[in-house]
Amino acid sequence: MEDSSNKTLGALIGLSKKMGPGGIRLAVGEGDRPMAKRFFQKIGAPIGIMIFANASAATTATLGGHKDAGILPKNVVMNHVEAGRARVLAAMP
Repeated sequence: MEDSSNKTLGALIGLSKKMGPGGIRLAVGEGDRPMAKRFFQKIGAPIGIMIFANASAATTATLGGHKDAGILPKNVVMNHVEAGRARVLAAMP
């Protein structure tokens, strides 16, 4: 995580728009797919979304550096955030 240039959601969105379709690879659990698609369509960012069977698999792929970012549930990712292995760029209520 320390070497990630995606320190803010704005930076991730800007990089996505600069790189074009498929430039940013996003990990998403199956249950979060509709929300992820709507969010990135609304902001006009061309993100390549990789759907995983569940949030745990998406988290593993993100933390392992196989994906650039993830849309992950709080209950799955907060231990990693507290340990300094992940960074929250945005949160949904």
